Amino acid sequence: MVGDNSTRFDPRWRDALGFALVPDSDLAIAQNPRIAAVNDLTFFECLEQLQEAYVASVAATSGCLYNPLMCDVYGFDALIVRKQPPQVPELSLYVQLKCTTLMKPDTSREFFSFKLKKRESFERLAVRRTWPKAVLLVMATSPHQATWTFSGHDSLSILHACYWVSLEGLPVLESSQPTVRVPTRNRFDAPALESILQTLDQGGDLRDGLA
Repeated sequence: MVGDNSTRFDPRWRDALGFALVPDSDLAIAQNPRIAAVNDLTFFECLEQLQEAYVASVAATSGCLYNPLMCDVYGFDALIVRKQPPQVPELSLYVQLKCTTLMKPDTSREFFSFKLKKRESFERLAVRRTWPKAVLLVMATSPHQATWTFSGHDSLSILHACYWVSLEGLPVLESSQPTVRVPTRNRFDAPALESILQTLDQGGDLRDGLA
């Protein structure tokens, strides 16, 4: 177990979400008794890697290609593409990835709240796009890194789950760290991805039915 209950909690870690490294992040982890990292020096990078593996697996199961965007100049982490016959345009979807150990969604509730560390993340997701569309993918996992995956002879499981939400067309909040509401029914799996792509292919709105 990394950390010592007698060690003061480093507040710089408190707002660390997903892929954003905080100053002296390895020190922050060592001073946080709720984190059990396998390696303090790569904990946040491994959070990123875990979610990428989850999303890439879902895309593969749906017959899609997961294409990481190496230069984060668009505010998105990957482009998911479903290849079509040569005479048909491909279907594609931008995804912004966020992975956190700070909460576990209560699935008995309709929504859970998630704070974006940067206002720009919200701004890019709220833009009305012609194509490709974009969604936010929020993954919640355990602060105990060694439990992130477990396997048997017939499966490999990833802890816990990933949820999607479209923010397109929403008014941009004034807060520097806006909070978004993510529907717990929007679990991101292969059927969900197929439904998203079908909705987009038919010209539908991913926010239909959302408050």
